[in-house]
Amino acid sequence: MVQLSAVTLDNPLFKRYKLFPGGTIAELACTAPSPQRDFHHLLITTKSFTWRSWKITSRNDGAKYHPAESTATHEEFLHDERMQSDILRVLGPKVLEYCQNIAHGFIDYLVRLPSDVMAKIISNLHLEDVINLGYTCKAMHALCNDNNLWKDIFCRNSPSAVNETVEELATLFGWKRLFFTNKVQLQMQVRRLRMEHASISGDEIEETTPQFEEDTPKSHGSEIYVETPSSRSLY
Repeated sequence: MVQLSAVTLDNPLFKRYKLFPGGTIAELACTAPSPQRDFHHLLITTKSFTWRSWKITSRNDGAKYHPAESTATHEEFLHDERMQSDILRVLGPKVLEYCQNIAHGFIDYLVRLPSDVMAKIISNLHLEDVINLGYTCKAMHALCNDNNLWKDIFCRNSPSAVNETVEELATLFGWKRLFFTNKVQLQMQVRRLRMEHASISGDEIEETTPQFEEDTPKSHGSEIYVETPSSRSLY
């Protein structure tokens, strides 16, 4: 996560992209674990934590109980043992840790950015960072494995222009898999594809293979290799 101060939360860019609509960071609701049936609601905003509870009882006892609500600022929440205890009991340790991170200023704002903005950011990362970012959550996994992203990475690091045969292979296998395929395997795939086309059309096969430069690393702000042991293990 990225640490943000209270002042940073009012950044005009965050308001432009509406990362925190209405000032709300997160909102959770659930019933207490058995045997209790009480209903609880947690509202986290850029300014405070609000914990609400409704006691579920029989109809005859309903008049005796009223909804309870407690509010604390981010700084107060870190010292509010009762609210933290209630969150731990009802929502579990992961939610409590998430709340504590927010109270300390660690906000998960990257996953809230529009997809096109995140795609622009990811396209400028080093290859290793793209792979690692894809393991953080489902949203980042989808963005970091986007076929258009890997097409851009492939084209930027290809020693030669992308031809129709490579385009067709990418349609079959995807640009990410094509990027991590070594040169010999790629040439074999190209030749096999041409043989299939020739068998369908009845033409003779022309013994040509794509021309590749020697194993020279291409660098565009990061070291990227078409064929390395680490690359194959990452796929």
